[in-house]
Amino acid sequence: MKSYITTANGPVLANPSDPQLLQADLQAALGNGFQIVATNNGVSGATLCMRMNGTGLYTTKLADDLKADGAQIVLENFGMNDANPAVSGSETPTEFQQCLEAFVDTVRAAGKIPVIEEPNPVSSVVTAAWLQSFNNTQLPNYIAVIDSVTQEKGVALVQQFAYIQSLPNWESLSSDGVHPSQALYAIKAQREADIIAPIIKGL
Repeated sequence: MKSYITTANGPVLANPSDPQLLQADLQAALGNGFQIVATNNGVSGATLCMRMNGTGLYTTKLADDLKADGAQIVLENFGMNDANPAVSGSETPTEFQQCLEAFVDTVRAAGKIPVIEEPNPVSSVVTAAWLQSFNNTQLPNYIAVIDSVTQEKGVALVQQFAYIQSLPNWESLSSDGVHPSQALYAIKAQREADIIAPIIKGL
């Protein structure tokens, strides 16, 4: 995730961003015996199929980018833009599933470990005009795909959707109804670290 927050003056990058928070959480959990680097390769307004195919906001395919990438673990956090017709157009959950399965296969073919993350829920009140057509009626269909693919492929899953919805007054943790606040990025990063730390220990 790119880690944008919507403010009265427009979108700004969270400081620290989710990858920066994740890096700090992992370092704290694992200690100085591990050198942790979390790189932010997020692109705002992109879908997973764009990432895989090198289309839209991407000029290269994921498979090609991974050849030059030194990462051992690749965490993906797609699903939200994919479920939003204002971004993805006519993309269906089935097409998203195909791209998610291809993501897992592509990362593994590059000798790296894939980790899949659910997006956060979307508030019933969305303040950003370009997101008006997007709500929680579409997103659960994509969450179901994510959960299904992780089971099918045996991939580690960072569960965010239902957990965040269980938090008291969870909608207040969103900056615009869709993008998290700084506080919610911190929550999400800690849940990412809880899943990824054991994977690192096993490398």
